[in-house]
Amino acid sequence: MIISSIFTPGHISDHMSFLLKTDGEAILFSGDIILDTPSTVVEHLPTYMNTLYKLREVPFDYLCTTHSLDLSQGAEDHIIMPGAPKLEAYIDYRESRLNSLLKMV
Repeated sequence: MIISSIFTPGHISDHMSFLLKTDGEAILFSGDIILDTPSTVVEHLPTYMNTLYKLREVPFDYLCTTHSLDLSQGAEDHIIMPGAPKLEAYIDYRESRLNSLLKMV
């Protein structure tokens, strides 16, 4: 088992995530860079987006978020999830919001 730290700024300037690799899988503990909610607080959007794009290059199977809005039984499904779909959903969400703002301007 190996744990690696990954510098993931954007949410805040000194944010870190951690990658746990075992023989069979890799789990990214994303901290607040990716949450269960549709979005997170962003301190610097260009840095945040670059971090999300760079995370595409990190091989991980699952994502473990730090927050979930669901406190019901079975909520663990909202904390540990397949990694690539959640990362892409975050990127799509932010790009969609940015495109909407550009259309309004």
